[in-house]
Amino acid sequence: MTVSAPAEPASTFALPVPGAELHVVLVGPAGAAPLLVLHGGPGEAHDCLRPHLDRLASARRRIVYHDQRGGGRSPLAAGAAPGGWKDHVADVDAVRRHLGADRVDVLGFSWGALLALLYALEHEDRVARLVLVSPPPTGSGHDEAMRNNVRRAEARPEVQAFVARMEAVAGATRDPEAARRARFAQRVAPYFAEPERALSLAPVETREEVAAAVARSLRAFDVGKKLEALRAVPALVIHGAEDPVPAAAHAETAARLGARRLALGGAGHAPFIEAEAAFFEAVAAFLDGAT
Repeated sequence: MTVSAPAEPASTFALPVPGAELHVVLVGPAGAAPLLVLHGGPGEAHDCLRPHLDRLASARRRIVYHDQRGGGRSPLAAGAAPGGWKDHVADVDAVRRHLGADRVDVLGFSWGALLALLYALEHEDRVARLVLVSPPPTGSGHDEAMRNNVRRAEARPEVQAFVARMEAVAGATRDPEAARRARFAQRVAPYFAEPERALSLAPVETREEVAAAVARSLRAFDVGKKLEALRAVPALVIHGAEDPVPAAAHAETAARLGARRLALGGAGHAPFIEAEAAFFEAVAAFLDGAT
């Protein structure tokens, strides 16, 4: 079974916030400019982004991950309800304040890209640059196309063969971690151009109650119509050309932001795995100020 390379050495700390305690992970030299990296979900953890996005750390850039409240190693306080999007935005700002940074670069993956946009809408003056990796649709009218794309991906013969193989692995192994990895790979395989690459992601669990709370809080909030307010913030929308999220949705988000959009061939929802060289070259250049 293919597994990812070991993660780079990191330091961690717990950050108390109202209603929760955030698990924060730092990769890169102390004193370097922070890049806040927001994982997908909601209700998941940062683990699936490592060690892949550690590559963005440099002498000038420190990667800052955190498990969002209620997911991973960031438990809710006793009796606290899962928070809505404003609570997650407040948590991102708490991390920024703890780091002592007036402005930060923010990279979000999948749901994390939407969280990055929500954070920028609330705190535009605190965001230097935005990198949106495979963001979900921010406008209406893409739901049916998204469902159809996922169904087509699930029906691909190579995906069905891989899912069947992982089912056999999970059923036969006596290693709980190997079974967990196989089950997770089964679930995410349709989102990859090459389903085998799903094994490169560290498995994460989804806390459904956390995801449901965020979804409820967003029902009456039309993100797409507000994005033009962020046109002064440099932004990059980057995704795989075979991402089940409709290309039209990515194009709409980029157009509203006035952002550059880059679709990487041969990649699905996780281009940092399936199109590594092009992904890291483009993102590093953008963060370093190249146009």
